[in-house]
Amino acid sequence: MGHVISRYCKLEGQYRGNMKTLHVLFLAALVVACGGDKGDPAVPELGMDYLDEMLDIMQDHALYKKTIDWPNMRSQVLNKANTDGAKTIEDVYPAIEFALSFLVETGSRYFATNSTVITAPRDECTGSSATVDINDSNIGYVPVTRIEDAQAAQAAVDLQAVIKNQDSENIKGWIVDLRGNTGGNMMAMLAGIGPLLGNGVTGYFINSDDTEFQVSYDDGTMLNSGATLNYVADFYTLIKPAQKIAVLIDQRTASSGEGTAIAFMGRSNARLFGSTTCGRAFGPTQFIMSDGALLSLIDAVMADRNKTKMSVGVYPDEAVSGDKEVVDKAIEWINEK
Repeated sequence: MGHVISRYCKLEGQYRGNMKTLHVLFLAALVVACGGDKGDPAVPELGMDYLDEMLDIMQDHALYKKTIDWPNMRSQVLNKANTDGAKTIEDVYPAIEFALSFLVETGSRYFATNSTVITAPRDECTGSSATVDINDSNIGYVPVTRIEDAQAAQAAVDLQAVIKNQDSENIKGWIVDLRGNTGGNMMAMLAGIGPLLGNGVTGYFINSDDTEFQVSYDDGTMLNSGATLNYVADFYTLIKPAQKIAVLIDQRTASSGEGTAIAFMGRSNARLFGSTTCGRAFGPTQFIMSDGALLSLIDAVMADRNKTKMSVGVYPDEAVSGDKEVVDKAIEWINEK
């Protein structure tokens, strides 16, 4: 499930983007696996050794590792820990937060064994969370809100049911509302709206070494480089699969919400309406530290089906402000001949 790299263990590939599931279900097993291998070092006795271990991981795998001045960064972080008089692992928590602030992106997180969670300071994105009533029986409306890992399987089934219950011969277009979607389990979102996406590539994760992880939908199943991440057994297929799809986004659309919007980019029958998204379209890999803590390190950026990276957010095809105005514009476009 994981393999040892230097002084830490790494799990990647099929669990990319499912940090909470990994933490809950696999952390204990990985700690045992890592600690049980002969030759693995003991848990560092000094916080400074532990901090150095983490900096090694960051330097090897961080998304923007090629643009960071690592000698200067390491010097500043270690100097902070020294100035703080750090001796234990808990003593270096402020230095860990300081280190995370150098990574450019703001999505990496550290989960300590004592339940402490450390993130780099970041601005919160704002936007609408309200769903709307579409007074047009010829237009399907699918609100996609945040999905937690624990609800991922059922949420995908429920989303497909929303689509199935509205679909008819009279449907001439769909609205997918991602406003206020702050993230969660992207594969559940994509599996749920799979009937609107249709089979094929929906996007990519691309890391700092330009390694590509292809994401695709195939008859109810979401795949990441061939690994099944979510599926709907009794999947639905649209009566008219080529109808227009208007995707609504705003500044609060973030992370997996952005990834779901990206899945529609590059399609001739889809168009994005609203405002530029939050700018957190990244993917993490989970690293198990030598004491069993977890470093969820952003090491890949999301890209559309044409491999265009979305490093600074997703831009709408039509910029529209105002909750009602965005919906009205989407309906107007769907009704255009």
